Amino acid sequence: MLTRARLRELLEYDPETGVFRWRVNRQWVKAGAAAGTKHNRGYWAITVDGRSYGAHRLAFLYMIGEWPKGQIDHCDRDRRNNRWGNLRPASHSQNCSNRSVFASSGTGIKGVRRRGNKFCAQIRRNGQTEYLGTFVTAAEAAVAFNRAARELHGAFASA
Repeated sequence: MLTRARLRELLEYDPETGVFRWRVNRQWVKAGAAAGTKHNRGYWAITVDGRSYGAHRLAFLYMIGEWPKGQIDHCDRDRRNNRWGNLRPASHSQNCSNRSVFASSGTGIKGVRRRGNKFCAQIRRNGQTEYLGTFVTAAEAAVAFNRAARELHGAFASA
């Protein structure tokens, strides 16, 4: 398992920019070059000693000195933004709460779906869908969802 000492031997991390740079020359990369590549799920990944790691997880090891116990949430939901101020430990539920609206959403508004000629608001609580009401406009349903999200998810709530 990669240690903080080994990580710091090979890479330097700038918490203001979230960028890792190589400290040493690698087979095809010179010292000082930015490390990593965009992973297929949008995260920045860095291969160290033959194993690929999420840069957001490496940032925790680099700054705190231990691997994060759970998941890491990107506050601004940009998976490539690994600035230290944008990263926070999160449970799976908290991380899911900070997701963007799904591309397949019929309304384009998180927590709101069309029901006939009206709009239904709903939210997930403890793995169960909770009905928040039916509204004449999508905006009214969005207000209900956002209020419930702030109450239920606090700092992890996102519209």
